[in-house]
This record gives sequence, C-alpha cells and structure tokens, in this order.
Amino acid sequence: MARTNRLVSAMTCVIVVALGLAQGCGGTDSGLALPAAPSDAALSSVSDASSADASDALAPSNVDASACPASAPATCGTACVDLTSDPNHCGRCGQDCAGQVCSLGQCAQSCGGGLTSCSGACVDTRTNAAHCGGCRTACASTEVCNDAQCACASGTVECGGLCIDLTNDPRNCGACGTRCAGGATCQSGSCNGPSVRDGGRGPDAHF
Repeated sequence: MARTNRLVSAMTCVIVVALGLAQGCGGTDSGLALPAAPSDAALSSVSDASSADASDALAPSNVDASACPASAPATCGTACVDLTSDPNHCGRCGQDCAGQVCSLGQCAQSCGGGLTSCSGACVDTRTNAAHCGGCRTACASTEVCNDAQCACASGTVECGGLCIDLTNDPRNCGACGTRCAGGATCQSGSCNGPSVRDGGRGPDAHF
C-alpha cells in the first residue's frame, strides 16, 4: 500500500509540475525553474503583428496603378498584376489557384473562351501585350498587341524603332526626322520656331 501511495504521489507531482501549478512536490523544492507563460497582452501583440503583415502582403497597395502596364493594370503589394488571369492573385489579391489556372478572375482546371494558358495565366494572345502571338512574347512598353502583332498605340507612329507622338516630339515634329531647332518646342505637330530635317535618322539621332 505504501508503494502504491508513493507511485500515486509521484504521478501527481509530474502532472502538477507540467501544469506549472507548483514549484515542487512532497514539501521539497524540485529545483526546476519553469519559464513564465507569456501574458495575454504579449500573445495578442504577436498575433496582431502577424495578421497585419499578412494583410499588408495580400491587400491592394497604395502604389499608383496608372504606372502599371495595360497587361497588368491592378496592384497587389508592390506588384502590378492582372486580377483576371494571375494565378497568384485570381480575382483578388492573394487568391492562389494552387496548381489550377486563372481564367477570367476564377480558378479553373482549364482556360475557357479561346484563352491560352501561359504559366497558369489564361490570356488572349491576340491582344495581350505580355504574350502577343504566343506565351512570353512581350511588346515594348510603348506598343500594344493587335491581332497577335505588336504595334504602336493609337496616336503614335513608328520612328527609328520607337513609337512616337508626332504632335509633341521636338525631334520628330509632324513627321519622323523633323526636329525643332534652337530649343523650339513641338506643338500640334508644328515647331514654334525653326525646324530642321535630320535626314531621317530618327529619334535617337544626336544633335
């Protein structure tokens, strides 16, 4: 009986110490120093900080979306994204399609509506400037994708390999290669001062 009582006492001691409710057992100090449990305030602070970090990563940012290209017009964090096709931000920031594709803002097994999957993003290769005519065939920042071909946007023309607005470019004023001389500016396709033909050298010519 005495052995049984000692065994019960020892088991009780282990349970009490594990719960942090006593310093020792049997009237003697166990010598074990248990770490203090974190306070509710500390736990709440860590939880709030973690939640804030996660929210910041997933929430739309304050970055000006007007600086983003037409192929990725929205912002998530510091990235420009297309919520209609981005498999990591499908329909909203942080919505991960986890192995599926993102088609028209919805995670799906395959692309619909004649769209093509480019690394999980369902895009129209006839009009998407980042995948023009095929995946990862990107147009220049000044170009648009029209019928699967990169071309200058409306209101601009190609001069020396660049898309130029002839109405206000002082090196191509009114026509490619017509530059405004003597610091004159180009307004509505005409120099407000003397103009000089540069021999068709284009916008990258040095004068």
